[in-house]
Amino acid sequence: MPKVIRRSGNYKDITKNKYKSQLYDISEEKSTVQTPIEYREDTSYKYNQPTTSLFYDNYVSPFCDLLVMYLPTWLTPNLITLCGLVLVGSSGIIVYTSENITFSFVIASIMWSIYGIIDNLDGKQARRLGILSYSGELIDHAVDSIVSSIVGLICQKLTNCFFQNTNIFVISYQLPFYFACWYHYVHGKLIIGNSINSKPILTVDELNIVIVPFLILLQYICPNIWDIQFPFIYFNLNSGRIFCYICTIFSIVSLSIWLYNELHKGNKFSNLLIIPIILYLLTKYIWNIPISTLVLPFSSLCVLFIFLKLSKFIERQPLLSLILLSLSPVILVISTSYLISMTSSLYITISIQLFIWFLLLYCYMNYLYSLEET
Repeated sequence: MPKVIRRSGNYKDITKNKYKSQLYDISEEKSTVQTPIEYREDTSYKYNQPTTSLFYDNYVSPFCDLLVMYLPTWLTPNLITLCGLVLVGSSGIIVYTSENITFSFVIASIMWSIYGIIDNLDGKQARRLGILSYSGELIDHAVDSIVSSIVGLICQKLTNCFFQNTNIFVISYQLPFYFACWYHYVHGKLIIGNSINSKPILTVDELNIVIVPFLILLQYICPNIWDIQFPFIYFNLNSGRIFCYICTIFSIVSLSIWLYNELHKGNKFSNLLIIPIILYLLTKYIWNIPISTLVLPFSSLCVLFIFLKLSKFIERQPLLSLILLSLSPVILVISTSYLISMTSSLYITISIQLFIWFLLLYCYMNYLYSLEET
């Protein structure tokens, strides 16, 4: 049986809980695990823990630390991540495409909550087996970039509040993730919540494990809850539109504060943030394509940025990287518009996009694998 190749010892658990010694204090004698597959850890990879919330520290992390000990060693982190993508994608499809509210919403709620757990398990499994790698980070963030858009689509669908100006959707749901990718490159710190420097109140863990599943389940229990009318001075607003406005304002205000704190310093990497996003918004506005067809193009832009960062290509070729990031949204949006004009089915368009997305991800991961082996 081939064995896992990994570094022995000194796997520190940054989550500070009672399972620490069982998971990450690996001795020399236990530094190999018999598995059907031979893994190789990228020894140059360094994991930086993001600032987590109290909910994660006290509940999510201890539960996942306990759960990961029962996972088989042949279950790779990337396979766990892909299982999460299947769950969250299926949940999103059930909610977004359903014309009638059925028991499938309960199943969708459970699947999304399981995804929230899986989103934490893949990294813990990688640290448990000692196979942390750049390719693992790439596929994990690639899935996250899709989820950031699906969350927005689900919120609009559940509350029946579809913004006429889709730029608001892009700014409130998609741009925060691209900013997080950029911030991770500039500062080496991942943003997963509403605060950068202090302990966040709301993070992706609360969102994926509690909030989104609760909203989906609430739609099944109280189908008309978002139709409640609230009178204002000159007009009425239903509860769904009020909820969407609150979420949008919260997201845009948080993003504005982050941008101000970064850009007013005269950050030399600001062109990697501003230029691709402006071109993305302009081309989306000019071609005026449905927001549901922009999930995978936006994810492809984020995946490209993450790949350029992990492969150190941005450092070696900064100008060429900027050109690639600038051309990418233009090409992706125009090609999406062409697909829509050529096919009569939204499902065919998204299926072709998904195939291209997987192909790009496969090529990027193969390149990162080659770097890890050298």
